[in-house]
Amino acid sequence: MSYQAGPQGYPPYPQPPYQAPPPVPPDPRRQAQLAERRSVRRGSTLAGLTMLIGILLTFLLSAVLGFPLSSLDGKTIYELFDTPLWDSAVSVLGTAALLSAALIGLRLLRPEERAGVLLFGRPCAGMRGREISALAVIFAGGMFCVVGQYVSTYLGSFAEGIGVTFQGPPDSYPATLPEMIAAAVATAVFPAVTEEVLLRGVLLQPLRRQLGDGPAVLLAALLFALMHGNMVQAPLALVSGVALGYAVVLTGSLWPAILIHFFNNAGAVLSDVLHNRLPESQLDLIFRGYDVAWFVLGGLGIGWLFANWRRYRPKQDGAAAPRKPPRLNSRPLLSVHYLFGSVPMVLVILYYLFWVIDTTQFR
Repeated sequence: MSYQAGPQGYPPYPQPPYQAPPPVPPDPRRQAQLAERRSVRRGSTLAGLTMLIGILLTFLLSAVLGFPLSSLDGKTIYELFDTPLWDSAVSVLGTAALLSAALIGLRLLRPEERAGVLLFGRPCAGMRGREISALAVIFAGGMFCVVGQYVSTYLGSFAEGIGVTFQGPPDSYPATLPEMIAAAVATAVFPAVTEEVLLRGVLLQPLRRQLGDGPAVLLAALLFALMHGNMVQAPLALVSGVALGYAVVLTGSLWPAILIHFFNNAGAVLSDVLHNRLPESQLDLIFRGYDVAWFVLGGLGIGWLFANWRRYRPKQDGAAAPRKPPRLNSRPLLSVHYLFGSVPMVLVILYYLFWVIDTTQFR
């Protein structure tokens, strides 16, 4: 074609037909980051809703049982059945409702997410020496729970020295066998399962993939400490929460953490049972021996893990051992926002912060 000017000017320059640029393929790492953040947010919403249901049920139960009835001459049901068995039965109802709400709420998660957080498989699967390694983790976790008790005691003494008093939950001393069973179920069995599923399952596992093991375990432990609602139990919960988190990380299962949690709470129930049955000198001797036993077993467990973990971890048949998940997040503060930023979780945090402040007295 000639491009010399003619009577009508220059002819139009031939343009090839427009072709859209090829689509940019999605970045798989970016897609994985977004999926994990959504998983953290769903876990936060689920855990927050479950805790809110437990709080609302507690308020509802207190309102019903504390309402004066004319048929009882103005007395409340609490006053009519003011026994440790009644208190434990009410606690069993509350914790059972909370556990049921947690299990029902897990249906909100996708099947693949449920499989990734409900780690009820065998501890240390795919490892040589699986049983003894899981037992060593349980012994070490129990020892750190005892360490947390000493931290709580010394922190309370230090606070009193500077004019701050911490108030804990009221003591209950079961005397009969039904009262002991009810107290054990309400204090040791149901809370161990419910709190480990929510904190070390639903929340911890997505956070591990976002932040890595250490920050994820610490955040779950901080929330665990806050859930106790008072500064008497919070230091113990923080230390034991770190131990419980690493028990899940090391074994790839929730069962060791549930057992550690159960043994720790069962020790508190045993202390209440023996409180009015033995003199203080004998109680002190028994629980010093209890602490020493956990320190010995925990020391043996930690020694075993340090000496044999690398030796027993791999397996020649190619079975997968519990491994650290790849860290996907380059913006850790965003994951913290996804964890603590859901509306149910914000309400739960505000509620427990109120109780922490309310149970702290300054003079």
